Amino acid sequence: MRTRHMALAAAAMGLAALLPATASAVTPNFRTPSGNIGCDMRAASVRCDILSYTYRPPRKPASCDFDWGGAISINKRGGARFLCYSDTVMPPPGRARTARYGQTVYRNGFSCAVARAGVTCRNPAGHGFFISKQSYRRF
Repeated sequence: MRTRHMALAAAAMGLAALLPATASAVTPNFRTPSGNIGCDMRAASVRCDILSYTYRPPRKPASCDFDWGGAISINKRGGARFLCYSDTVMPPPGRARTARYGQTVYRNGFSCAVARAGVTCRNPAGHGFFISKQSYRRF
């Protein structure tokens, strides 16, 4: 019996060695100190959600049957776009790091600068967005 457990443990360690060093079950996300904006930085995109906003988002597409105006995203290339969404990347308190004001978070060529005024995210091509409670800007 003991030999079987040791064999299983050795097999599990061997399989773990085959996984890439960057593999992780933890989502690479953060929230602002106010808790109003949360961002998820993936390998090929960045998405930020905002809980409360007073800006006027672009017109909701007729094809969108879900929420609109509170989620914006960029991919590796091209400009930012608002998303039609039925989920959120807003991490619950205590489940993600809180980025400090003045901090820039980097991942996979993307950057997100956190300021009291809002969050500015850029892709490797230099396109991106700024989002805050009062306004947004895509570039």
